[in-house]
Amino acid sequence: MRWLLCWAALAAGLASGFPASAATIRHLEVQREGDAYTVRFEGVVDAEPDRVFALLTDFGRLTRLNPGIVEAGRVGTGDGEVRVRTVLEGCVAFFCRRMERVQRVRSSDRRLIRTRMVPADSDFRAGRGRWQLAAVAGGTRIRYRARMVPDFWVPPLIGPWAIKRELRDNLRILVKRLERLAASPHADSGAARTSSAP
Repeated sequence: MRWLLCWAALAAGLASGFPASAATIRHLEVQREGDAYTVRFEGVVDAEPDRVFALLTDFGRLTRLNPGIVEAGRVGTGDGEVRVRTVLEGCVAFFCRRMERVQRVRSSDRRLIRTRMVPADSDFRAGRGRWQLAAVAGGTRIRYRARMVPDFWVPPLIGPWAIKRELRDNLRILVKRLERLAASPHADSGAARTSSAP
């Protein structure tokens, strides 16, 4: 489901389906433990880390990266963090819903982004995520891990399978859009520049 990429990732053992010259997904794993879902992925994007960071922290324009996000923007700042609200839409089989999420976001060194859910303002009971960027020969290696506890019912028999399938599709879109936008001279225009303790 597209909205789970934002746990994503956006959206991440899966062989890459990309051409050798394009971005690659090296690993994608989705696990369910009780009501919690853990998502891990690693990929390489053909773009410099600073450009990738700028796009991932351009909170008002996250809809450009993830088709499951229909609204996005800052809703506050303070104590070295930014509060970001996103509205997501997605389906698993015939189960569809619209979800709202508010997260506290902290970043450091333009290489690390941490998120923590604000349950009182979200359709999730708990959640946290971590994006790590590193320069590599092919561009930027992205490592992402998130753990989320939805405050709504997810079909137990098809949930993890459908989530992994949709994440694969959404990550393909994410990395392509990251590369395309990073190639633009205005890619980091309007990006949030937060710095904080980890």
